[in-house]
Order: sequence, then structure tokens, then C-alpha cells
Amino acid sequence: MEEKIKKVESMKIIKTELDKIKEYVTKDNSIIKELLHPKIHGEEIKQSLALAIVKDKTLLHKHNISEEIYFILEGKGL
Repeated sequence: MEEKIKKVESMKIIKTELDKIKEYVTKDNSIIKELLHPKIHGEEIKQSLALAIVKDKTLLHKHNISEEIYFILEGKGL
């Protein structure tokens, strides 16, 4: 039990504020905001989380190192 408590105490809390995150535009004109990313928040983070606003449709693409998970708030996927 003591080992689990130590692990929790060493966890890093990361807070992001959506309105303060710089957005960028991709090749298909989607707007991206990186909410959580290893290059921004530290290499110990092994995943990223982004907000994507897709204007029309996104280009089919593949990531060689990671996978993407989509949570669609409006419209529909493939």
C-alpha cells in the first residue's frame, strides 16, 4: 500500500487552458490545438491530446509511431 501512495505523490499534474494554446492549420485546413504533447509538456508524457476542428473533411493519413483516437462532437466520421 505504501508503494502505491509514493507513486501517486510523484505524479505530475499538467494544466492547460484552451484559450491560451496557440493553434495551427494543417494541409487540409483543419485547426489544431495541442492540449497535451510530449514536445510541449515533457518527454515523460507518452501520449498527446489535441482539439481538431475539421472544416470540410480531413485527408487520409497514417502515423508510423502513434495512433489517433477520434471523438466526434458534430458531423460524422467515415
